[in-house]
Amino acid sequence: MPRFRYSFVRSDGVVVHASADSEDAQALALRVQREHGYLLHATPELSWRAWLARLRLTTGQSSLILALHELGSLVKAGLPVDRSLAVVAALLPDLGLRVSLLHLRDAVRRGATLAEAMEADPTQFSALHVNLVRAGEIGGTLDDTLLRLAEHLRQQNALRSQIQTALIYPAILVFVGISALILLATVVLPQLAPIFVDAGQKIPLSIRLTLGGTAFVRNFGWLIAIALVASVLLIRRSLERPDLRLRWDRFKLKLPLVGPVILAVQTARFARTSGTLLKAGMALPAALGLARQTLTNRALDEALRVATLGVRGGRPLAEALLASGLFPALSSQLISVGEETGHLDEMLLHQAELFERSGAKRLENLVAVLVPTLTIAVGATVASVLASILLAVMQLNQLAS
Repeated sequence: MPRFRYSFVRSDGVVVHASADSEDAQALALRVQREHGYLLHATPELSWRAWLARLRLTTGQSSLILALHELGSLVKAGLPVDRSLAVVAALLPDLGLRVSLLHLRDAVRRGATLAEAMEADPTQFSALHVNLVRAGEIGGTLDDTLLRLAEHLRQQNALRSQIQTALIYPAILVFVGISALILLATVVLPQLAPIFVDAGQKIPLSIRLTLGGTAFVRNFGWLIAIALVASVLLIRRSLERPDLRLRWDRFKLKLPLVGPVILAVQTARFARTSGTLLKAGMALPAALGLARQTLTNRALDEALRVATLGVRGGRPLAEALLASGLFPALSSQLISVGEETGHLDEMLLHQAELFERSGAKRLENLVAVLVPTLTIAVGATVASVLASILLAVMQLNQLAS
């Protein structure tokens, strides 16, 4: 039976840290509940997976997800908001977020709402967070809203992590290939050239070309680096122009393999954000306006802006998105069903799950094509250099014989 380290809140509001054997976290939560407590966090001891998960929770988005979830749980359990903020701050390992939560607690105690306090700290809380919490406070469902926001951010974080994980192996493959080429070109080949010179023989063409390229990089590497940096800065500066950025993002959507992944991920992000906001009681135009802030593709952002104007004018959302010609037809069909049945929020969240799975599957297909391609390209390049070395060694053996 695994052993858990866990934290719970007693009925008098005191946070207790302990450890105990339990079948799973759910059984542990029931045990704490029978003792008139509320389980906050439980992690198996001596588990490398749990250790990695805890390590991830110490930075960035994961800490915010943890804070929002525990805050919603405490408010749901009946603790006041200011007391809940203090309890959650004491649990967090992230110093920056802990200080922010204590500032929120002080602002709430001075009479501000939680949304107003969050709005004063834009470095930690975005407009999406603030507006969602404000809608929850107005509707009297702050606890559910905080839990829903935490789940929303967790889903986004999971999709982002899945994309990053899928690209790790291709990145390692390229790094190893380039490292091997550098090692061969700078260590092995320069030791062969003097042998041919001493023997009065002409250096093979393949070795001369490789050594020439290495010498060029060594002598003019600074110039190459400057040119690369200048090119990157020029491209970034050019993409700051709205018209060029719009055309570039529209072009990315048309790329084979890559375009469908971008479209699925962006559609899932829009659907989950707008669905979460609608479920919290926000009006559709306002929800769409906030959902635009989560889109990184300018072409889709512009299409959603036009669709939002159509919705404000009384046009159905499904029809407005279909008219853009960029969002998937399936998205419009699902939204149309949601509008007809009066459950647009639930249909948007269902759509988000569909497109998240679709994006993950398309990403797998992309990696399945990318990895063999990179393997062949890197392998062929390294093999050509090795072949030139082996040919040179064979020629040296012939000279020696």
